[in-house]
Amino acid sequence: MFGRLFQKKQEETVEVDESLSSMAYHEDLRPEDNAKILNLAVELLKMKRDKFLSFTERSLALGSPRDTLFRVGYFLYYTGFLWYFSKSFSYAITNGIFTLIFMYLFAYFLNPRLKKWSQNHSYIAFDKEINDTIAEKGYNIFGFNIEDKEHLADQDLSNVQVFRNNENDEVVGLVVLKPYSDALFSEEDECVVEIGMMGASGIDKIHDQLCEEMLEWCLAKMQTLKETHHKTIHLQIHLLGIDSQTFLFLNKKKFKRISSYKTSDKYFANKLPGFKKHVLELKL
Repeated sequence: MFGRLFQKKQEETVEVDESLSSMAYHEDLRPEDNAKILNLAVELLKMKRDKFLSFTERSLALGSPRDTLFRVGYFLYYTGFLWYFSKSFSYAITNGIFTLIFMYLFAYFLNPRLKKWSQNHSYIAFDKEINDTIAEKGYNIFGFNIEDKEHLADQDLSNVQVFRNNENDEVVGLVVLKPYSDALFSEEDECVVEIGMMGASGIDKIHDQLCEEMLEWCLAKMQTLKETHHKTIHLQIHLLGIDSQTFLFLNKKKFKRISSYKTSDKYFANKLPGFKKHVLELKL
């Protein structure tokens, strides 16, 4: 994927790490590959979800030093409180030790259950968030009806680009241009074109290069539309899922954030205040 892009950049005397030039490639989907895109989208969403879950479980771990300090601090406070009011040190220390043991036993048995609960809750809420991000009235940002699998063969997926890692064939990016037939045949001078973009390379050092290639594909599509039909195009990119890296990349490319949506799930709102969906726009 990056070979073509980097070759062009090198002609402009820009130094690029050679090891990145063959790490990924892209493929075009044919109309008969409609069922395939569902699996690719799910595969990528699962990758992003699993990456998020590992963070969630670490943040909820009960065996951290902070939790141990909390229990010891509570033990000292509780023991001192009993000693002050009962005037009996033996009574206070006995009850304090009993309470501390109870807390550790409770945490020991609760820990696996809490992890299981947090995992299940995270999966459910994250799936819901993804659906809210990409779905509207049964149709998602990919431009086909996700509920009507029997008629997927009738859906147009010609405007899909899938990005894979050369080394393990893993999906690392997905860009989908929402069908723009309305824009294609519109007589207006200005139009809005929506694009869904996801990147989950798992390799931080190639993330910007991945975004660069995905953005180049988007702009090439827009240039054709601009030259033949419209004077001005508002390119809107919907970042799907948790993707702060791509958000920062598009900011550098002069995209302006036109809307952001906080998660509707109160659990995530408390745990991750930065959990948002973003829509960015570039005027062409």
